[in-house]
Amino acid sequence: MHLNNIKFVYGKPVLIAKSYKRSYMVIGDLHIGYESKLLKKGIHIYNNTDIMASSILKMSDDYGIRRLVLLGDVKDSIMHPSKYELESLKRFFDLLSPLDLTVVNGNHDSFLSEIIGIDTLDEFLVGDFAFLHGNRFPSLKAMSKKIIITAHNHIAVEIKEGEKNFYKEKAWLISGINKSTAKKFYSTFSANKLIVMPAFNPFIIGSAVNFVSNNDKRNINPLFSNDIFSYDKSYVYSLNGIKLGTVGQLIAKNNVN
Repeated sequence: MHLNNIKFVYGKPVLIAKSYKRSYMVIGDLHIGYESKLLKKGIHIYNNTDIMASSILKMSDDYGIRRLVLLGDVKDSIMHPSKYELESLKRFFDLLSPLDLTVVNGNHDSFLSEIIGIDTLDEFLVGDFAFLHGNRFPSLKAMSKKIIITAHNHIAVEIKEGEKNFYKEKAWLISGINKSTAKKFYSTFSANKLIVMPAFNPFIIGSAVNFVSNNDKRNINPLFSNDIFSYDKSYVYSLNGIKLGTVGQLIAKNNVN
């Protein structure tokens, strides 16, 4: 897949956006502290915070990019974090201190700014891009940008292997705007593409888009649930860049099978 001034990092839920000769590495949905939920199920995960931070720092070195944009749901708890999560958050941001960070608020990020000592934003607007978490409507200024980039939905696809075997993997979603519908919500807009990112946390795969019914749309990005961007016509790509088809095509194929 190819979009001007955007590089999708091969095999990773990470993109690089270029604007005014500056490059930004973008990730979303870290859900730091998620391991505590797995622990209650008897699943022990160690050092996930360090693993995620090390992966980010390595990519920063590999691509020579020091600017990092976190697209919300940095922490897993919706309100006050547990002691374990609080310590994990502080360690994560200490490890990433060499980078220039921009943190966008997600619906899980109450009190995050106070915890990490960094001012957070509801939207980050630069060049042709509007970066936001995806749980709320973009502002008019955000819609004046050409490309909206969000997280929030933990994009994944379920793939059939053989007669009875299925597996889920993370995926990208790229959608075009419905101009007639957008005009009902925005007096002016330049946005024509919406990119929805998969979750960066390796233990969060997400909900398979080819099993989402119309009744579920109220729980996803309001740009989709209000048909400003067409969910069913959105193209799904694997992390290694394979175009899998539209959401509608994948749902239809699943129903046939």
